[in-house]
Amino acid sequence: MSWDRWEYNKYSKCACGKGKVIAHCWHADDDWNRSESGINSIEISCHDCSKSYHVETVHRYSWCPSWKGSGHSSRYYLVPNNIKIPSVITKKMTMIFTMPLKNNLLGNIPK
Repeated sequence: MSWDRWEYNKYSKCACGKGKVIAHCWHADDDWNRSESGINSIEISCHDCSKSYHVETVHRYSWCPSWKGSGHSSRYYLVPNNIKIPSVITKKMTMIFTMPLKNNLLGNIPK
């Protein structure tokens, strides 16, 4: 019973649309149909945006049975350098960011 693991990249447009944001990801699964996945690192490969933006992570936990997963989820957002995402996000606060928080940075990218 071993785990098979592979690494791949996901790409998303940066804020200005001229460059890309690259997420270096991994996925693993075993003979019992269990799987795990995650992101090793994220880089902004746009000269302009790398000076003006950074990537922040919002971690959330929701209860679920152990056979359905851990309940942990992480979302990554491209945020202007002078702003930090607070630990509690209200609907009114989403207007501050150039990219609405409902749009996960890497949400619409095929694997």
